[in-house]
Amino acid sequence: MKKYFTLCSMLFIGLFAYANTGGSARTNLLLSSFSMQTLPQWITYVSTVFIVLIALTVGYQLAVYLKKKNTIIDDGPANTLVAAVMGLLAFILAFAFSVTTNRFDTRKGLLLEEVNTIETLYMRADLIPEQYQAQVKKDIIDYVNARVQLIHAPDSIEYYAQRSIELQNDIWSVSKTLANEDLQNADIVSLFIGSVNDLITMQNMRYTVGIMYRIPTAVWALLYILILFSMLSMGYLFGLKKERNWYMFIILSIAFSAVIILIADLDKSGTSTTSIIKVSQQPMLDLQQRLLLR
Repeated sequence: MKKYFTLCSMLFIGLFAYANTGGSARTNLLLSSFSMQTLPQWITYVSTVFIVLIALTVGYQLAVYLKKKNTIIDDGPANTLVAAVMGLLAFILAFAFSVTTNRFDTRKGLLLEEVNTIETLYMRADLIPEQYQAQVKKDIIDYVNARVQLIHAPDSIEYYAQRSIELQNDIWSVSKTLANEDLQNADIVSLFIGSVNDLITMQNMRYTVGIMYRIPTAVWALLYILILFSMLSMGYLFGLKKERNWYMFIILSIAFSAVIILIADLDKSGTSTTSIIKVSQQPMLDLQQRLLLR
């Protein structure tokens, strides 16, 4: 058992030493080229099930092999190792789940803020000179339509993000024109310009939080390393007692994989067609209907 514990410790420390010293550039390049966002959900789930099952089996066979050679005597150190590694795994799982749920709530809040910002801008378009109103309102409606089309094609987010920026630029060009004109109601027009600024800000915030902010790949790597070590240790403990229950192994692998899928799906939360848990876009759909009726 002492040799097994020493081997695991050296491997774990070696991975972090490699990542933080001479191999950091290569490690960062490898991690940046892989992302949980690029994997379909079913591949993530099946892979995790197999990783857990294989680790449990390897740990079990290792214990049986060492016991046949009379290398190990009691399971006291094994219990300690399992408790320690499972505690670390539980901490990382709780951390990842907390990050994804908080970000999911943030995305919902930003959606409502953007809907309010767009509707406010549309109403304030009535405050600008009449010759600009029709074009600005058309651009705003097109902006909302692009948002609605994105709901049905989340994989085309880059295209619709660029389309949104183009419409923002069109509206902003009107704002610059108004700023250069000598208007009697300049203070009122400034409200419109402020709403345009808010629209651009909300676009940047939603894109950043929704697309750029993700659980780092290094955290996913650490999570899977801990899963591997914890399942090896647990399988080792089963092997000491010669209790290999395949039903328990399968249930354990399915349960862990379900938690991983939940975290990964919350991390995507609707930015992919394969997402299960999505931020409801009904407020944007309702806004589209309201604008069409005006």
